[in-house]
Amino acid sequence: QPGVSSGALVINSLWLAAGVGLMLGALAVALKLAAPGTVAGLTWSEVLIAAATVPVMLAMLFLQSILLGEGRAVPYNVVEAACAIASLVALAGIEAAWGLTVSAALAVVLGWHAVAAFVFLVLLAPSGSPHWQPDVAQMRRMAAYAGRIYVTGLIAYAVIRIDVLLVNSFLG
Repeated sequence: QPGVSSGALVINSLWLAAGVGLMLGALAVALKLAAPGTVAGLTWSEVLIAAATVPVMLAMLFLQSILLGEGRAVPYNVVEAACAIASLVALAGIEAAWGLTVSAALAVVLGWHAVAAFVFLVLLAPSGSPHWQPDVAQMRRMAAYAGRIYVTGLIAYAVIRIDVLLVNSFLG
C-alpha cells in the first residue's frame, strides 16, 4: 500500500506472528490436555516443540512475504535454499550419528526456521531506530487483506480435497 513503510510492516508482522503463533501453540497444548486423541502418538515434548515452532514459522513466513513484496527474490531464494539444505544436512547427520527422533526432527526444523526468520529480519531491518510498537490501524488493514486471501486459498484447498474424496469414492 502507498505510504506504508516496510519497517511498520515488519514490526506488525512480528507482533502478529507472536500473537497468533502463541494462540495456536496454546491451542495445541490445550488439545493435548483436553482431547489427547487429537494428537495421538505425540509425546508432550513433541507437542511443546511443535507449539513453539508455530510463532517462529509464522514470523519467517510473514517476513518472507514482505521480502517478496519488495521484489527481492534473490535474497529470498538464497535464504530459503540455504536453510532447506542445512535442515536436510542436519537431519541426515543426526540420523547417522544417533538415530533421528520426532523431537529431534522438530527441533531441527524449529532451529533452522528461527535462523531463516532472523536472516529475513536482518535483510528487512528498517533504517534508523525502529519503534517496536505495533500500528494497530495498519495491523487491521493487513489482517483484512490477508483474510480475503486466506478465504480464497481455503476455498481452493477445499475444492481440491473434495475432488480427491470424489475420485476415491468413484474408485471404491
